[in-house]
Amino acid sequence: MRDDNNLVKLYSKTVRDLKVYSKYLKEHKPGNTVKLTIERDGKSRDVELTLSER
Repeated sequence: MRDDNNLVKLYSKTVRDLKVYSKYLKEHKPGNTVKLTIERDGKSRDVELTLSER
């Protein structure tokens, strides 16, 4: 993701803060593809990302 993206949803779950985001990510493993809704320049967009190991 780019620095100017604002994460709005992970699948259909609203991401309100970093704690919620971390909880949702723990439900998935590296190699899984997740669907995100991001905002950039005032426009919403759905994207898919493949998770890597931290």
